[in-house]
Amino acid sequence: MIEVFSTCPNSSANDPGTYARAVAEVARWSERYGCKGILPFQNYKTFCPYLVGSYGRVAEELARCIAVGYHTFILDIPPEEQELHHTNIAFSYALQQVAP
Repeated sequence: MIEVFSTCPNSSANDPGTYARAVAEVARWSERYGCKGILPFQNYKTFCPYLVGSYGRVAEELARCIAVGYHTFILDIPPEEQELHHTNIAFSYALQQVAP
């Protein structure tokens, strides 16, 4: 079983009302696509790998991580709902590759 979390939008660029709406929107998207929850970044200075490519290529990398024991994945702030749809497809392919 894997757990996928998305992250919150940055609060510093928004007034409180706009920020609250943005967080709620990301939370709805995240829930719709099976994310376990959303997490805040402390300083928004990420230094993490970005997997970019076809579904198959990204799934290969994800499957390698899953096969060696990684089961929790944190996604960068999704810029739009469609991003989570694409992520969901890649994870589905990856899980097919590591299924017993």
